[in-house]
Amino acid sequence: MSMVEWCHQVRVPAFGFLRLKPWEFDRLSIFEFFDMIMAWQEAKTAERWERAYWVANIMSPHLKKPVKPAALMKPFEKKKTKREIIEERKAFFSNFEHEREEVEKCQRKK
Repeated sequence: MSMVEWCHQVRVPAFGFLRLKPWEFDRLSIFEFFDMIMAWQEAKTAERWERAYWVANIMSPHLKKPVKPAALMKPFEKKKTKREIIEERKAFFSNFEHEREEVEKCQRKK
């Protein structure tokens, strides 16, 4: 995909839900734009979880079995592949190990 094709494809998200002006979009690097998209997606997910929480609280008193927010969020969640789950675990434990090493370094300095 050429840069021109890419620019045409990202116009809808850039000018639509990110509400960027053309000159703001032109000043962004590809990485900055990608970061903005990722932040927008995280914000939308948080919004959906909050809405699911309140809807579950409204619905639950009227049902025999209470509704959980996770049940309402199921259609919006992307199913992770085994590979993605393994990668997330590796990243988590790698980060955990790194943090532990940092703490040990700080404790040795004292």
